[in-house]
Amino acid sequence: MISIILYPISIIPVILIYFWIKKTVYKDDEHKVMAKKALINGFKSVIPALIIGALLLIIQKVVFKDQSIAGTFYYTFFVLALPEELAKAFMFERLIKKQDGAFSWLDITIYMVFVAIGFDILESAIYAVGASPLEIIIRGVTCPHLGYGFIMGYLIGKAKKECKRLYYIPAFVIPWILHGSYDFSVKYEATQTDYAIMYTALGLAVVSLVLTIAFVVFTIRAQNNQKYTEVICHESEGLK
Repeated sequence: MISIILYPISIIPVILIYFWIKKTVYKDDEHKVMAKKALINGFKSVIPALIIGALLLIIQKVVFKDQSIAGTFYYTFFVLALPEELAKAFMFERLIKKQDGAFSWLDITIYMVFVAIGFDILESAIYAVGASPLEIIIRGVTCPHLGYGFIMGYLIGKAKKECKRLYYIPAFVIPWILHGSYDFSVKYEATQTDYAIMYTALGLAVVSLVLTIAFVVFTIRAQNNQKYTEVICHESEGLK
């Protein structure tokens, strides 16, 4: 019950960041509409994440019949982290491909973060039902999905800017590894195997907070940097 009460408070940081960008960075209607669509796509991404996760969970039930460390690894990296990062990336690309307008590196990064924020808001509501108050507070303060979205958006923007598909690999792999590692480190089975792994969870939570701060700093500085504000190459020009 306490976690449910804390939920509205826990999402205040991501909501403030969302409206701060809409007010200070995106002042024209076109960008505001895209920002809203990105957030809505983030909400929608929860559905495919749950479906993919459920299918992968069936595999776990068949392959890992006990609560082994391998089973915990599979669950956190493939049932939890993988579907969520896949769903967010898919809904982001779907958003971009539906629009006729041109985007900058900064736009790509922000829209991806907004998709992540939308996912985080809805997932946190579901998560609050069974999570402890401390977990809810930590998630709210560190904004992990925002941080993962920043990495993914920045590298996707770099891929599109420089017309190099190679950057799509770290754009997905890095957030997935960070996400899976955090989930793994906080699972009960993992902490029982090695109590010190809890320090890994704390370290990864700090990383998420640093990434959130880095996104804010990047957004402020990138607005005055032509490298991030000029139009990126179009898909039709061919990514290498």
